[in-house]
Amino acid sequence: MKKKVYKGIKLRIDMNNKKDSEENKSQAYFYKDYLDCVMTIGIKQFADEHKCYWLMTDIISVAMVKFKDKQNFLNCNLKILPGQKAKLIIDDGDNNIIYTQDYEYTTLKEHVHLYCIKNELNTYTLMNPNEY
Repeated sequence: MKKKVYKGIKLRIDMNNKKDSEENKSQAYFYKDYLDCVMTIGIKQFADEHKCYWLMTDIISVAMVKFKDKQNFLNCNLKILPGQKAKLIIDDGDNNIIYTQDYEYTTLKEHVHLYCIKNELNTYTLMNPNEY
């Protein structure tokens, strides 16, 4: 059985919050990853700039494997620790920690905060909090 692999497939999605309100209409571009999840252009640019697709892959893998049928919203924080170490902390949005992972080494220099939200494809969308 051959697996589908998506690399940088751009999807254009119109997001209309209110039909009659022009200020609430916008267009967003998303990239589909190999787990059929999507990430916003802001996340893709961040991952390109900081060479940290490993973080996006880890978050999406955890979301799809551990929480697919349990959580609609994941608040994801990568805390940078002394000695170039890091800790990924995922909570349910109400500060209830539901997953942690330690990293012995990272080149990231500052805290990373992302949202992972269940989408209409029954997968997840990974986005910056300001894109929510």
